[in-house]
Amino acid sequence: MPAPAAADHTAQSHVDAAMPRRRMAAPKSNHLILNTCSWQASPQNGLRRISQFDQLFSLLRIYCTRQERLRQAHRYRIFAGSGRQLLVAMSVAVCHHEMDMRVRVSHTLVSPSPGFRRRHATSIALNGGASHESLAYRRADESAANSLGEHFHAARSSCQYQQNATAFPSGATSIARTSERESAGEQEEAPAHFDLVVIGGGSGGVACARRAASYGASVAIVEKANIGGTCVNLGCMPKKVMWLASHLGASFDAMPYYGFAVPNDEENTRNSASKAESKKFSAGGRLAFSWERLRESRDAYVSRLRDTFARLLKEANVTVYRGVGRLDASFDRTGKSGNSSAQRCRPRHAVLIQTVEGKVQRVTANHVLIATGTRRQVLDIPGAEFAISSDGFFQIQHLPRRVALIGAGYVSAELGGILRHLGVDVSIFMRSQRQLKRFDKEAVESLEATQRASGIQLYKGVNAVEISISKADGTKLSASYTFHDQTETSYHLEDSLLTVHLDNGDAHHGFDHVIMAVNPAPAIEDLGLEEAGVDIDVNNGGFIKVDAFQNTSIPGIYAVGDVVGKAMLAPVAVAAGRLLADRLFGGRSEARLDLSVVPTVVFSHPALGAVGMTEEDAKSLYGEENINVYTSTFIDSFYAAWSMPPSAKPKSFVKMVCLKTANDKVLGLHLVGRNVDEMLQGFAVAIKLGATKADFNSTLAIHPTAAEEVVTLPHPKPVTRRATTMEEKNLDKESPLQRPV
Repeated sequence: MPAPAAADHTAQSHVDAAMPRRRMAAPKSNHLILNTCSWQASPQNGLRRISQFDQLFSLLRIYCTRQERLRQAHRYRIFAGSGRQLLVAMSVAVCHHEMDMRVRVSHTLVSPSPGFRRRHATSIALNGGASHESLAYRRADESAANSLGEHFHAARSSCQYQQNATAFPSGATSIARTSERESAGEQEEAPAHFDLVVIGGGSGGVACARRAASYGASVAIVEKANIGGTCVNLGCMPKKVMWLASHLGASFDAMPYYGFAVPNDEENTRNSASKAESKKFSAGGRLAFSWERLRESRDAYVSRLRDTFARLLKEANVTVYRGVGRLDASFDRTGKSGNSSAQRCRPRHAVLIQTVEGKVQRVTANHVLIATGTRRQVLDIPGAEFAISSDGFFQIQHLPRRVALIGAGYVSAELGGILRHLGVDVSIFMRSQRQLKRFDKEAVESLEATQRASGIQLYKGVNAVEISISKADGTKLSASYTFHDQTETSYHLEDSLLTVHLDNGDAHHGFDHVIMAVNPAPAIEDLGLEEAGVDIDVNNGGFIKVDAFQNTSIPGIYAVGDVVGKAMLAPVAVAAGRLLADRLFGGRSEARLDLSVVPTVVFSHPALGAVGMTEEDAKSLYGEENINVYTSTFIDSFYAAWSMPPSAKPKSFVKMVCLKTANDKVLGLHLVGRNVDEMLQGFAVAIKLGATKADFNSTLAIHPTAAEEVVTLPHPKPVTRRATTMEEKNLDKESPLQRPV
C-alpha cells in the first residue's frame, strides 16, 4: 500500500484541549488506520472536504481485497466529531459506478479514533492521529436518501451508537450508552448485521436480494438446498426440457405426412438404451430414444443454471448462507437502556441459521423476507411410501412403461402429457369432476378431448385409497418386498407391480410409478412464524398472510412467492421480490404487485394458455348480461397436410371474454393448441393496457398462423352472445387457416 498522506488536524486543534482523554485499547490486528482523509470544519463554512472521495475509495478497495472473508456489502453513514464540530459525514459501503466496484467491508467503522471500541470485529479509522470518544454510528435503513460525492450514496439513518453525546453538535440524535460490559472494556463479537435477510433462495428470494443489493443494501440469503428453488431445480426449467423432448416426440407422428420415413430396422433399435425406450410411430418404424441421454442433458442444463445464479449473487455482493433459517423470537429488540429512541433504532429482527456444517449462528436485520415456497405433499393412505411426488419424477432413472398420476392440477396435466408423448401409458386419477378447475371450463374441455385422443386415461370423481405391490394377477405382495435387494422377496420398477386402489372398488394394476401431484403446502415448518407473531391463513392451506405490499402482520417481516398462496408462478414471485426491494431500498414507497392481469401457461399437450378472467368469473362479477364471449375452434395449419378427416385431427381453441358495458373491453383470453405458450405474452400486454375487441379487430392478421384466430374472432350472436366458427359446427370442413386469403 502506498504511504498515506498526512492528516490535516487544523479543525481539531481548538477542541483537543476540551476533550477528555483516556487510555484506549489497542486496535485488533485486522483494524486498518487510514491517515489519508483530511477534513476541516468551522462555524462559518461547515464541513469541507479536503481530500477526494476517490482517494478514500481506492484505499478501502485495497483493504477489502486483502480481507476476502468480509464479503457483506454494508452501507453506513458515519458521523465522527471532535468537540462541537462535525468533522466527518460520509457513507462507506457504497457503489463506485465508474470502477464498477462495491466496497465489501463487514461492519465497517469509520472514526477519527483508532482505538474506538466497538463490538464489530472490523473497523477502519480515519484521521488516526485523533483520539476522541465522540462518535455516532448510523446504520442505513430502508432507502437511499441523498448522495455524498458523485459516486457515493448515503442512506437514511435508523440506528446510532454514541459514547459521548455531549460532544456532538446540536441536532445530533442522542442515544443510550453502551452496556456495562462494553464500558468496562470487554470485547464481544456481535452477530453479522444486514439491511435484508432472505430466507429461501428461490426465484422470489434471489430477485429481491439482487435488486436490494443494486441499491447498495447489505443482503444475505439463507438456503438449505440448491440456489434457484423449485423453478430452477425441480420445476419450470427441467420440466421445460422434458416438455420440449416430448413435443418433438409428438411431432414425429407427422413425419410421414411431410415426406420423412422412420426406418424399421434393428440398428435403430440397438441404438436405443433398451427396447422399452424405443417408441413406435404410426409409420410402423422405431425411433431410437434414450431417456438416460435426456436426463444427462437436462441435469447438465440445471447445473449451469445453478452456477449462473450463484455467480449473479456473488457479483451483487449477496452473502449466501447454506443452511436452515429461523426467525429468532427471543432476540431483544428493546434496547439495553429502555430508552425509547434506542428501541426504535436497534435492529428489528434476528435469524438463527443452522448451517449445513451443523453450526448455529445468528444474524440481525432491519428487514426479513420469507420466500421459502411450497413443499410437495403425499396422500396419507396405505402404501403411500411406494409413490413419489412430482419432485421424484426428475429422479426416474429409466423410461417407464406405465405411470399413474394422482391429482387434477397442472402438474398431472403436464407430466402426463410429457410421459405419454415419450411413449408411456398414462392414467390420471382425480377426486374432482373437473381438471384444472382454476382455468376456463371450456378451454379445459378442449384440452381433455385432445388428451383422450392421445391415449391418456382420465378417471374423474375417484379417490385413491391405497397403493399396493401386486402381481400381474392382482395378488398383493408383502410390504417387506424391497426395491433393490436381490432376493426372492425383491421387486424392481421394471416389474410394473404397483396397483392403485380406488374408493369405488376398482383397482388398476401394472404401474411402474405412481406420482402424487396433489396440492402443495406452504414450506413454513420450523421458520418460527408462530413465535414471531406472523399470521398464517389457517382457512386457506396455511399460507402466510400478506397485504398488497407483501407485508406480514409483523413490521419488517415480508413474504413473497408461493408461500403466500397467490398466483403461484415464478414470474409472480420474481416481480413481487423486485418490487419489494424497490419499496424498501429504492425510494418507491408505493411499489406493489398488480395481479389483475396474470398470464400463465400449462405445458400440457397441447399447451393451455390464459390471461385475465375466465368466463365464469367474469359473469359472476359483472353479471351474465354484461359479458360477451367469442370463441373459435380450428385446426392448426401444422396438421393441414395430414391425410385424415378434419374431425380426426387435433383441435385448437380460442376464447375471448369481454365486458359489454365497457366497449367490449377484453377481460380474459384463453388459448389451447400448438405454440400458445409463445403467442400469449404479446396479447397479455394488450389486455394489460385495456385493449377492446375493436382494437383486436382493427389489428391486421399474420397469415397463415394460429395467432390470427385471435384478431379475427367473429361478432357474437345477439341472443347467445357467443360466437362460433364453422369449424365448431361442422368439423369436416376445413379451417379458415387452410383456405387461401
